[in-house]
Amino acid sequence: MRQLVVLSAFLLAGCAQVKVIGPYRASLSRTDVDSIVHIAQTIERGQYRRIILKVVAPDEVWVDAVVHGGSTYYDYSAVRRGGTWKRGRYTPPPFD
Repeated sequence: MRQLVVLSAFLLAGCAQVKVIGPYRASLSRTDVDSIVHIAQTIERGQYRRIILKVVAPDEVWVDAVVHGGSTYYDYSAVRRGGTWKRGRYTPPPFD
């Protein structure tokens, strides 16, 4: 199942390396990962090199994204409300 989730996100992100980490990582479905990765494309269009999803709660994910060959990076949060993932207001701290 985990491999299927990562593969799906990999294809959606356009050859990006997608990694799911955090204490609640098992709570994400493939559809959840696809939805969260899709939010990245609404923020910055382009070819992603790396996307890390840090699942901090069942309905909250902190995202670290690297785009354009590593020249642009940003962080955002995604929250699930009513079954739909949306960009959160919170900008998480950089990942270690």
